[in-house]
Amino acid sequence: MKRLLLPLIASLALPTTVNALNFEDRVEICARYYSNQISIKQAASELGLKEAIIDKENYYLIFKTITLKMVVNNYCQFYRQSK
Repeated sequence: MKRLLLPLIASLALPTTVNALNFEDRVEICARYYSNQISIKQAASELGLKEAIIDKENYYLIFKTITLKMVVNNYCQFYRQSK
C-alpha cells in the first residue's frame, strides 16, 4: 500500500502545465493577428488552438472545409467584440 500511496501523492503535488494567458493577453494576440503582425499559425500556436478534426464519413457539406484560419477567426471574434 505504501508503494502506491507515495507515488500518488507525489503526482498530485507536482505542478502541471497550464495555458496561463489572461484575457488581456488573448486580446493582444488577436489584435496582432488581425493587424497582420503575426501569422495564422503563430496566433493559433500562442492561443493553443488546433485545426478542427472532421469525421470524414458523417459531415455536412458546410463543414467540409474548416481551416485553421476559420478556427482562429471564430476564436478571436469573441475577444474583438469584448474590448
